[in-house]
Amino acid sequence: MVPPGDQIEQDDTSVARSSTSRPSLRGLLSRLSPSARQAVVIGLAGNGILFIVKLGLGWHINSLSVVADGFHSLSDSFTTLLVLLGLWAAAKAPDDHHPFGHGRAEYIGTLVLAVFLIVIGFEVGRTALSSLWEGTTRDVQVGPGILVLVLITAAFKEAMAQYIFKLGRDEDSRLIQADALHHRLDAITSLGVALGLVGVWAGLEVSDDLMALAVGIFVIYSGFDIGSEAARMLMGREPSSELEARIVKAALEIEGVHAPHRIWVHDYGSSRAVTLHIGVDPALTIKEAHDLGVRVEEHLGQVVRGTITIRMDPRDIL
Repeated sequence: MVPPGDQIEQDDTSVARSSTSRPSLRGLLSRLSPSARQAVVIGLAGNGILFIVKLGLGWHINSLSVVADGFHSLSDSFTTLLVLLGLWAAAKAPDDHHPFGHGRAEYIGTLVLAVFLIVIGFEVGRTALSSLWEGTTRDVQVGPGILVLVLITAAFKEAMAQYIFKLGRDEDSRLIQADALHHRLDAITSLGVALGLVGVWAGLEVSDDLMALAVGIFVIYSGFDIGSEAARMLMGREPSSELEARIVKAALEIEGVHAPHRIWVHDYGSSRAVTLHIGVDPALTIKEAHDLGVRVEEHLGQVVRGTITIRMDPRDIL
C-alpha cells in the first residue's frame, strides 16, 4: 500500500479480468438461459414468418406501406444476428492489447444496427416520396380482415419486444435492449400501417404513401437515437448522476472514507473502470491506509462491477 496521495490499483483478480476465452457462437448460445435462447429463436423465426406474411400481404393488396413493414421485420432478423455477434466478440477475455476486455464490441454492434436502421428508413422514405412526387396511385385492396391481420402482427411484435427487453435488463446488455427497441419499432410501424390502410379504406388514396413516408422517417430517427447513445458510450460519456451517487454512497459506507470526489468512469460494456479520490485521516499508517484502500476497492467493485482505482488525499486539505 502506498501513502496517501498515491494510487491504489486493484490486482489481476479484478472482476473485469476474466480468464475465460472467447466462446464459439454455439457456445455463446449454450451459455444463455433457456428463456434467453427461446427469445433468440423466436426473434429469428418470428421475424422470418412476419416478413413472408407481410410481404405476401403487401403485394396481394398492392400496399407499399405493408411491403415496407415486411422489410422492417426482415431487418429485425439481421439485428438479432448482430446481437449474437456483438455478444460473441464482447465475451473475449482481456488480453495485453485490451486489458479491460472487449465489452465495447457491444457498442460497435449497436452502431452497426443503427446504420442498418437508417439505411432501411431512407429506402422506405425515398420510395414513398417518389410515389407521392410522381402522383402514382395504386389500387390498394383493404378490408376488415386485412386490418385485423396487420393489428395481430403488431401485437405479436410488441410481445416479442417485451420479452427481449426483459432479457436485456436481466443481462444488463444495452445491445439486447437496442434489439428489443427495434422489435418495438416494428410493432409501432405496423400500427401506423394499419392507420394508413384505414385512410385508404376511407377514400384517401395517398394515405398509404404518406404512412410509408412516416414509417421511414420514424425508423431513421430511431437509428440516429440508438447510434448516438452508442457513440457517446464509445467516446467516454460522463457517468450518470445516478451512478455517481451510487459510487459516493458505497464509498461512504466504508468507515474512514471522507468526501469521495473527482469520479471518472470508463464503461467497457461488461465492466467498468472507476477512478475516484477519497479523503482519509492523514495520521493513518501505510498499513492502515492499505487496508482501507482494499476495503473500498472490494466494496465498490461489487457495487459497480468493475476495476477500481483510488487516489487518497489527506482529508484536512479538502
